[in-house]
Amino acid sequence: MVIPQKLVQDLIEATLPYEQILANRYRVRVSTAQVAFDDGFGLIHLRGRASLKDNASTMAEIDVYGGMDIVDLDPKTGILRGA
Repeated sequence: MVIPQKLVQDLIEATLPYEQILANRYRVRVSTAQVAFDDGFGLIHLRGRASLKDNASTMAEIDVYGGMDIVDLDPKTGILRGA
């Protein structure tokens, strides 16, 4: 089974912007995502901003890169399990 790059890109973009508080101290907001599937490897690049939870003026631009690999496809349900 092949999952198109555009589908993954669209699914991630549909959740953006995404914001979460980490360790009850930091606010992380992801604003953009780029997906690239090359040579059997899925690369995901998230871009956003991190700040102190109670002080948005103390912030840093962030870039997070991650890989996507399909570990298992359940033939009965069609659910993909990634790593």
